Amino acid sequence: MTSAEATETAREPQSEPRGSYLPYVWLVLAVGAMAVISNRWGGDILHGLAGLEDAPSAPVLGAIVLFSFCSFASFYATWRTPLPSFVVSIALGMAGHKLFAPIVADPTLLASMVTGSAAIILFGGGLEMPLRNFMRLFFKIALLAIPGVLVTGFCLSLVIGAAAALLGFKVAPAAVILLGAILASTDPAAIIPVLEHVRFRRRDPKDIVIAESALNDVVGTLLTSVFFKLSLATATLTMAYQSLASGETAQFLARQAGFGAVFGLVGFVLLWLLSRMKKGHDADFGADHVNFIVTPILAFLGASILGASGF
Repeated sequence: MTSAEATETAREPQSEPRGSYLPYVWLVLAVGAMAVISNRWGGDILHGLAGLEDAPSAPVLGAIVLFSFCSFASFYATWRTPLPSFVVSIALGMAGHKLFAPIVADPTLLASMVTGSAAIILFGGGLEMPLRNFMRLFFKIALLAIPGVLVTGFCLSLVIGAAAALLGFKVAPAAVILLGAILASTDPAAIIPVLEHVRFRRRDPKDIVIAESALNDVVGTLLTSVFFKLSLATATLTMAYQSLASGETAQFLARQAGFGAVFGLVGFVLLWLLSRMKKGHDADFGADHVNFIVTPILAFLGASILGASGF
């Protein structure tokens, strides 16, 4: 192991000693407390916030604060455990569903938060990997992300259709096709933390996992977008995937990827300019963080305005 790799391994958070169940006890108690508060007093809390005449947005702001706090707490609660933080976040979200009702009830607000968070998460994954490494490993990454998502989506749709028939459920062919495409994006970066003893001794496997994790989300999004443009009412699963080889689909995907790349370059220029500015002085300003956070959202928005995939 090189000194750089040893340093990188040393920086990784270590798991709790084997047999230490205290963190999990606290997590279970926290999720249980959230469920009790939400189900027992959630309606009263939201009613009280809605009754504030001087703050009509209090229920939504309260839900956003709770959402942020749960995200923060999930990360630190699982920091020294092999349990991924998103698992605890999901559990807290389900337990506190009544308290999150002001967000869920507003489709625009919900879509904005999901989209903005997804853009920042994908952007954060890109920061972990040098561009030269991405280009060097692109063929391996693309093989996993593109054919891998297509094969997974097709097979998953077959399983969904067969399982529905065996269980006596009637599922429309369009729903079967779309479910396969939506759920096709696997995420090894989310699975790795569960494997407590996994340690990357070489940089390449880590880079492939991170980049493929982000790229297959993009491929899954594009695949779903293509299917939404097809007439799936009378289409079969085979016909839907055969349509991916058409010229019209190729033009659509080229436009999505092309404009996305253009605005990705715009985001790069903005961050490059910020980096050049920071070289002139060592002072740290709040505006720097704002520029850093808004860059991926700007890239997503710009590409979306031109009809491309912001992801």
